[in-house]
Amino acid sequence: MQIIQGSVKCGSMICRLGGQFRTNKMATIPQNRIPFAEKAAHGVVMFLGLLAVPCYIMCNLKNYRGDSK
Repeated sequence: MQIIQGSVKCGSMICRLGGQFRTNKMATIPQNRIPFAEKAAHGVVMFLGLLAVPCYIMCNLKNYRGDSK
């Protein structure tokens, strides 16, 4: 009987986790301004990170194809 009660309790907890949550957070203006230099640096890092893998593949395309030239 305890096993059934425990599984029912666990099932009800799982059902509650899938529901909507109400929070008291509001979208407002930023409290701390991020400097433009920091934004630009993050943008450059993300841009280079996105292009790193395709550039590596293009540079090593001969190895991927198996060309011996």
